[in-house]
Amino acid sequence: MKILGNKVYLVKPTMPETKTYISDELKKQMEADLVKQFDRLKVYAVSDTVVDIKVGDEVLVEPSALRNALVVKIEDTEVMILNSMYVVHIW
Repeated sequence: MKILGNKVYLVKPTMPETKTYISDELKKQMEADLVKQFDRLKVYAVSDTVVDIKVGDEVLVEPSALRNALVVKIEDTEVMILNSMYVVHIW
């Protein structure tokens, strides 16, 4: 896989699937808990031009960039593709 540009691929947190009925209130709580996971996103891959961020790092990204991120599936993993300039912190 060759990544072009100043791109960072981040593992997208997923909501656990359930086969039982859950109330809207519980669903909202689960979604709120999922959003908390977006504070520390794991780096799946980076382009050759990105030097400060490494695969496996956990990063904080500007929320507005997450809303517009392209989501693709790579080897059974959903990843979000972002420009590296939106990474504001490496944990």
